[in-house]
Amino acid sequence: MRHRTGHSRKAAPMTTWHDWAEKIDEQIWHIEGEPHVQQLRDLWHAFNTDPRTKITMWGVFNSGKSSLIRRLLAEDGTPVPESVRAGADRTQYETHVVASGDVDYIDTPGLDSGAPEHDRRADAAAALTDVLVVVTTPLLRQAEVRRITRMLTRSGHRYPDGSLHIVVNQLDEAGVDPRSDLAAYQELKETKRQTVVNALRAAGISEALPPVHTVCADAWRINSRRASPVAANYDASRSFDSITEFVAALHAGIHHRTPLRHASAVRHWTRAAQDAIDSAESQLAAQRELLESADDARRRIGVWREKLTAVAAACEARLRTIVHRELRAVMLAAERPSSDSDGARLQTALTTWHTQSLHELAQLASQFDADTDFGSAGRGSVSDSLAGTLDSVRSLGAAPRADLSSPMSSPTITRLVTLSDAAGPALRKSFESSFGFTVDRAASLIAGYDEAVGHIATDQRSGVFAILNRASTSGMPQFDRERLMSIPGTGPLMAYLERNPELGDPDNAAKIARRLKLTNRAAAAAPIVVGGIVEVARIMSENAHAQRTVQANAERDRMLAQLVDDVVAAETGAAGSTSPWITALNQVRAALDTHTASDDDRKKTAARIQVLLAAAEALSRLLAQPPR
Repeated sequence: MRHRTGHSRKAAPMTTWHDWAEKIDEQIWHIEGEPHVQQLRDLWHAFNTDPRTKITMWGVFNSGKSSLIRRLLAEDGTPVPESVRAGADRTQYETHVVASGDVDYIDTPGLDSGAPEHDRRADAAAALTDVLVVVTTPLLRQAEVRRITRMLTRSGHRYPDGSLHIVVNQLDEAGVDPRSDLAAYQELKETKRQTVVNALRAAGISEALPPVHTVCADAWRINSRRASPVAANYDASRSFDSITEFVAALHAGIHHRTPLRHASAVRHWTRAAQDAIDSAESQLAAQRELLESADDARRRIGVWREKLTAVAAACEARLRTIVHRELRAVMLAAERPSSDSDGARLQTALTTWHTQSLHELAQLASQFDADTDFGSAGRGSVSDSLAGTLDSVRSLGAAPRADLSSPMSSPTITRLVTLSDAAGPALRKSFESSFGFTVDRAASLIAGYDEAVGHIATDQRSGVFAILNRASTSGMPQFDRERLMSIPGTGPLMAYLERNPELGDPDNAAKIARRLKLTNRAAAAAPIVVGGIVEVARIMSENAHAQRTVQANAERDRMLAQLVDDVVAAETGAAGSTSPWITALNQVRAALDTHTASDDDRKKTAARIQVLLAAAEALSRLLAQPPR
């Protein structure tokens, strides 16, 4: 296609249908894409280059389309093929093409049979034909009238003289027997013809109406069971069935090929444009719903972020109070004899704070997961993302020991201990309990797995993972295995998973890798160092003789405030902090982010809405000014 940027601002009258169709397909491209437009062009090319005249039968289910084709073939002297059978088949989706001389009769699936695919194929055939024969029953239900008017409207009413015929078939079943009362039968035929004309006019068809024929293609279905009837088999009804007149009218209009094909082109692209407008409306509804859902989710996630901020602020304020209380107690106790409980008090206070604060964070995560609008969104549980960190904190609280390696200038300060002393062994033990193998074994498995995945192109990995997640390599269906092996680079990955069944599928491998990363990071975390505590001890030792002076008290309070700031910063937000609180807080924030559409996604959705609106509006303008 040549022009794929922007949209037509004004649909000026076209001098030829070619120019008009080019503008139509440009807008359809914006809605449906290149493959769809190419399919439309291929359909037109195949039709337009075929020298044979196409006469298509279109009508409701069980209206006698096949019986009419059998009669026309018999009148033409063409053998009736076995595939053209009288009697409807609701399961037949395809159109049947039957050649007779230089004409192809096309039998379409019956409309209103309960199968939407029937209607779609029949409507497409009605647009792409030289002559259309609309076949209806004597009942002429309102549903039939609506279907006929809709089809004519969606085809642009572009049926030149001789290219459209409406046939009321099966008149022999309308209640009057022509063999006993021919006059009453003829009166009935005229009544039915006028009924069709009035119904079409009432439905809004104001242009010149096509000829309406009242016939009985196979009176009393006498020939419905004949394998290949001939014209003589219909002689008994020829005097009243009006088929001879219909055949004459039908063939009179098919000798002017050029206007027929031009009209077919306009109908084909008009219908394609109408379908594209319908598709645009459907896509617009979906895109708007997506945008509204994303905006609503963003608003709701904003509320949850505010809750998270409130929890974090309350926990951090409580931490500041705890640290201030405990460090002040340590400072004031600097002159008295040392006690083994001095350092343990700060450690216990910090451990208790971590445990309580993370519990509150976990409660918030559970409340979020219970939210019906987010808990089933398929993006994973926020609580699950905290599980590893919560396990780590429980391990850190078990039997810590004092670290006496730092050269402290105060015996009390030297007994301060760290939370992370027991982290490494406890986290490794927790990992082994969860997965059944050691951290070292996991590191080896993941390294080999990443190497095997590296053989697969990045854009192919999601498809490969989806298949592997459905079934193990040992129990995989043959068609899935063959599909995988057709993708370059999958062989090493499948072989690696078969050799290492403990990895399971790609989802489980990703879970192992995430937990391994968390375990190693937490286990390697440096001990919590209370910044400035050595300096505080030095100052207090140097000023021991003046502890009760105003200057000493002011210095102590200043250093205490600085010390509290340093400890709180280390626990709640200092750059590079590996505090379990910071880890958990960041995990919850990241989990909330996964439930919020990115700005880029939202912009793409909004842009797509504008493209669809512009294309649909351009198509409407083009349809309002068809080619002459």
